[in-house]
Amino acid sequence: RLEGEKSSLERIIHSECMRKVADREKSCESCCSAASSTKALQKVSHQPNKPALEALHELIATLGQLPPSAEEIIAKLKNQVHYLIQECSKREEELSDKERTSLIYTNQFESLHAQVSDLNTMLACEQEKWLAEKKQLENSHSLLEDEVTALKAQTEELHSTIDTISAGCPDVDAKLARRSAELLYELEISKRLARNQGNDINCLHQQLKDRLEALQQCLLQEKQLKHDREHEKQILKYRIHKLELEVSHSVPRTTADQTSAQLAAITAKYRSLLQAQSLMMQEKSQGLQLESEKQHLLDEREQLSQLLESAREKVHSLQASLNLVGANTTHVQVEVMSKQLAALELRELR
Repeated sequence: RLEGEKSSLERIIHSECMRKVADREKSCESCCSAASSTKALQKVSHQPNKPALEALHELIATLGQLPPSAEEIIAKLKNQVHYLIQECSKREEELSDKERTSLIYTNQFESLHAQVSDLNTMLACEQEKWLAEKKQLENSHSLLEDEVTALKAQTEELHSTIDTISAGCPDVDAKLARRSAELLYELEISKRLARNQGNDINCLHQQLKDRLEALQQCLLQEKQLKHDREHEKQILKYRIHKLELEVSHSVPRTTADQTSAQLAAITAKYRSLLQAQSLMMQEKSQGLQLESEKQHLLDEREQLSQLLESAREKVHSLQASLNLVGANTTHVQVEVMSKQLAALELRELR
């Protein structure tokens, strides 16, 4: 396209050059005609009877009929060439932009082509996986169908054996009813024993809790008494020391007697404090003994809890066995067993 535009520009320039040559020839002819026109103007100017305005109009008309000069033609050609050069630069810029866009499009096309190839490979892999899974599911389905047929055959055999057993052993229902009654009886006994043990454990726990609170209160009181006695002991020691200092100085006899009396009183108080301290030690030993009793009771409680848990497990096992044979029991048998349990409970209470 650029080559075509270049050749067209060359043709235009060649035609313009040819036109310049023709214009030069015309300019020579126009010079001749201009000379003739000047002569005519001189003739007109020499005519005295024509007015000046008409002569001016004729001069303008004759000037308008003159051909353009070579300089104007060259200026027009230059303007046209500049315009053509600008158009060429614009076309080149457009072509460069189009090349850039085409390069971008080619890169995008290549990336899309690579993505499509990757997707095709992924699709092939997924198709292979799907076919393998489909084949595996078909195999598993066939195996499950075989297992279902085998299980149906086994259930039919079991039903037939159950029918034969029920037809050949008419006393099976009676045995099952008797066994279910025994299990119900044992279950009720276990329930009552577990309930009684739970109540005993709860009562024992409450008693231990109350006793522990009382012991804690006693310990707090003893600690307070001990603290008060220690405080009094320190005060008495200070007073004794003060009195000894006073006695060491020479004081009157009456003051010494008073001091000895105070010292005797303080000694008596000190002895009473020692007795109270011994009592406090005894109470402390009693507190330790009570703590050991508390630990022993807690151990007994733990043992009773274990017994209760074992009884509950036994109850659960009996309940499960009753659920297994409960379908063959009747309402009359249940009433009989409840009466037997009531009689057994009365016997235990006695």
